Amino acid sequence: MDTNKPVYKIRGFIPFLTVAFINAMVDLGHKIIIQNTIFKIYDESQQIILTTIVNGLILLPFI
Repeated sequence: MDTNKPVYKIRGFIPFLTVAFINAMVDLGHKIIIQNTIFKIYDESQQIILTTIVNGLILLPFI
């Protein structure tokens, strides 16, 4: 295997980046929808707690 090969010429690299980009957009979209729902339904004190919980749950898969 040639170690000096550019990364974009490696087979499967572009599809991998495409899937990673789509996944990031879907995750961000879900976070926005969930937090907007929290802001519209709950009052200030509950918003802080629920937003913290949602952010923690979103970060959980990356730990």
